[in-house]
Amino acid sequence: MKLLWGLLGSLLWAQEWVGGIIADEDGDALPFVTVRNLRTQEGTYTDLQGRFRIKAYPKDTLELRCVGYEARRISVFTLPETLKLRAQPIELQSVIIRPGENPAYRLIRLLQMNADRWDPLRRPHKYLSYNKLTLSLPDSLQTDTIPPYLLIWETETEKIYYNLSRYKESLLAQSVSGNLPIQSPFSPTSFLPISLYSKRITLLENDIASPIGSEAFEYYEYAISDTFYAGGDTLIQIEFFPRKGRAAWAMYGKLTIALPDGALYALQAETDKIRERSGVFQTPFYRIWHYYEKLGDTLWFPTQLHSEVLLRMRSRQNTPISFLLRSRSFLRSIQLIADTSEIRRAEVVLPDRLPAIRYRAEELTLDEQRSYRLMDSLFSKVKVRRLAWLLDIPTLMTGRIPMGVFNLILRPLVLYHDAEGLRPQIGLETNDSVSRTIRLRLWAGYGLYRWAVAQGSPWRYGAELLFGRLNQAKIFYYDDIRENTLPRLVDENAGRFPDEQSVYEATIRGYSFRWEDMVRERAMGMYMRLFLVNNLTGYASVAGMQRDLFAERWRGMKASAGVEYIHRQTVLRRGGIAWRSEYALPRLHIQGGLVWQEGRSYLRLPFWTQIDFAHSWRWGRWAEIFFRFSTIYSQNLPNLWRPRLRTLPDLYAGIENALAAHPVRHFASVSHYLFFEWSIPNTRFPSSQWTPTMTLHLQGAYADDILYPEGGLSIQKWVPPFVERVFPSLRLLRLGVFVPLRDSLLRERFYVRLMMGHL
Repeated sequence: MKLLWGLLGSLLWAQEWVGGIIADEDGDALPFVTVRNLRTQEGTYTDLQGRFRIKAYPKDTLELRCVGYEARRISVFTLPETLKLRAQPIELQSVIIRPGENPAYRLIRLLQMNADRWDPLRRPHKYLSYNKLTLSLPDSLQTDTIPPYLLIWETETEKIYYNLSRYKESLLAQSVSGNLPIQSPFSPTSFLPISLYSKRITLLENDIASPIGSEAFEYYEYAISDTFYAGGDTLIQIEFFPRKGRAAWAMYGKLTIALPDGALYALQAETDKIRERSGVFQTPFYRIWHYYEKLGDTLWFPTQLHSEVLLRMRSRQNTPISFLLRSRSFLRSIQLIADTSEIRRAEVVLPDRLPAIRYRAEELTLDEQRSYRLMDSLFSKVKVRRLAWLLDIPTLMTGRIPMGVFNLILRPLVLYHDAEGLRPQIGLETNDSVSRTIRLRLWAGYGLYRWAVAQGSPWRYGAELLFGRLNQAKIFYYDDIRENTLPRLVDENAGRFPDEQSVYEATIRGYSFRWEDMVRERAMGMYMRLFLVNNLTGYASVAGMQRDLFAERWRGMKASAGVEYIHRQTVLRRGGIAWRSEYALPRLHIQGGLVWQEGRSYLRLPFWTQIDFAHSWRWGRWAEIFFRFSTIYSQNLPNLWRPRLRTLPDLYAGIENALAAHPVRHFASVSHYLFFEWSIPNTRFPSSQWTPTMTLHLQGAYADDILYPEGGLSIQKWVPPFVERVFPSLRLLRLGVFVPLRDSLLRERFYVRLMMGHL
């Protein structure tokens, strides 16, 4: 009997997970409250909803502590579902903090000294991640008729990381409210930096100084606010806030340091100085949370990454519409790994079909379950699956619509230039259900302008047979109308792979065409692309072609070889389709070639090379600098192949990086282009009012010993606010005035130009 009572007592008093919700006196949940078991000295934090879980015996006592509230102790046996803390305002006298007097500085320096040891981006690793993204209205706007969450998007990913240029992230599973067929290459983990040890961190494309980075003391002040214990670690909590005049580049919040390891234990921070580059949304605040755990004896690693963003958009009725975007990421199965040759580049892998989420790091709340039911029932009445391609971001990015064993290619759907007018165009290609490594592609277009039939049929068509995905070989044939000069790198899209874009891919060009600038080109050849190391791509092509230019006939062979380097590019791959979705400058593109021409009575062996380099700098909120240099060099090129000076008409609304003040057409065997922009974003003191942005332009060209320099000023966000609210996209329209810098080239005193601003 004594044994039975002993077993029963051990079961009743066994250590188990206990939890609850912590709120203030008004019932509002309190996040980041420290919950500590006084017996084991182990502790945890409450999450965004005020919830916590901790291991304890029923006879244990928990201590609850939060800055600005009275500390409270409570027995686990009498633990209620909701605990309330009483507010205790803290009044502090004004003090001047100096580096030599502030003990917090020594702790921040300790973090910086241990960056090589604890920074997750400096150690190869892999992990699984459960991510949850929710979109809702702010609490003050929610009603019973609107579901608590307009969107719930859960994903499970696996990431293998070696360095910033070599990693592989795979999407394993996902669940979306409403069963929407959404698949995106951007997981919630891409919204937050995984490391805070860098000099700067990026939030919505804004550079923010890290509170523990190498330049932290230039932007932040610190104050020790609390000390508590977790196991054998001493946890010191430090509040940080921007120094005077540095609020536009810094955050405010609190961080926790674990001693004696000198590692980051937790961080909560927020800022209200985030600037959206699109200009459509305002971001009143952006909050982030990081939680770290000690794995083994030698590794502190982030296991929770959370964020909360308020997006505010103005409607045409001048009524602000606000949305609350929350992301929560939980990392598990974290392992340090050795360098692996399998990871050769930055790559995101998307599967063709995704299973539903099976593992959840945290259970769905009642509001989330209710939103799932409401959204699922709502969209079940709509045949949303028929429009799956409209919600599939990879499909939209590649311009393909699946149709059985074929993909319908919609990019470019309509081409336009002055010589040929509108040209509708469409294509078909086999998809992965036929083969993942071999792809047949056919395309055709029809020129509508009267000159389109001047050299035969108005039909344009081509065929390609592709082998491989990233490393690729292609056999091609086309009959097309093309520009009668060499291609210009300044017109190429750096986000595409080499030789994957057509001559008229962009509907807006840097210069207008005339019919005498065009030739009919028929070519057959081969192209090969090889990923060498990291972000270096090599490519080569050879083609035998024939060109017709009115009475002149030309036929011959053109060969080219090149190399391309784009800093920190990310390759997206789904099935047999691979493309590059994002890239970061600097970008270096070098291409060379050999042209063999058979003229009427002579042979030529011309040679040409092209080089393109671009780079951009962003210095906080003071300045944005953009630099681009392009050059074309050729020997013995006939006029048919010579490049022309890339200029614009007097008044032009279109792309950037083109000369505005010299709309001339000058043949050249050597051409150099230089573009320099210095912008002052005018967000040094962020405001919701009218804040125009000025940009200084210095640009020019050098062609056959003639210099074409020009300078200019442009203004962005110059549209009056009442017009901007009706047409938000006009925030991107830039109005510029350019003048020649040489009197001998001065045809007009100034030239007006409309440009599209940076997205």
